[in-house]
Amino acid sequence: MIDQANYWRLQNRPELALRTLERVLAVDPRNVDALAGAAQSQAQLGNRPAAEGYLARLRQVAPGDPRLSETDITVRAATVDQGALAEARRLGQAGRAAEAAQRYRELFRGAAPPMPMRRNTTPPWPAPSRAMRRGATASPG
Repeated sequence: MIDQANYWRLQNRPELALRTLERVLAVDPRNVDALAGAAQSQAQLGNRPAAEGYLARLRQVAPGDPRLSETDITVRAATVDQGALAEARRLGQAGRAAEAAQRYRELFRGAAPPMPMRRNTTPPWPAPSRAMRRGATASPG
C-alpha cells in the first residue's frame, strides 16, 4: 500500500495518497513510512495543522529516523510563507547570496530548501567540489 501511496503522490494526487496511507495507519498506527507520507500529503494539500499532527506522531514514534528531517523540510516547504520565500528568491536574484541564504535558513530551520525549490532560485548553496565534479564526469570502470 505504501507503493500505491507513492504512486499517487508522484501523480500529484495527494488526496488519494492520503486515503491509502490512512488505511495503512488504521492497521499499523506506528508505520513510519505511512506517517511521513501522510504528513507530506497533508502539506501538499495545504493542510498545515494536519501535516504537523502527523509530523508530531512521527517524532514520537521514530525520533532518530532520517525521514523525520526530510518530512519536516517537506512540510515546511509546502506550507512556507510565500511572501518570505519570494523575498529570499529576490535577494538571491539580486546577487545578495548571503542574505538570501540566511533568509532560506530562517524559513527552513537551518536546512537547505528541498530540491524543487532550489531549482527556482539563484542558488546560494555550496557548489559541488572539484573532486565531485570529476567523479560525476569520469567514465565508470
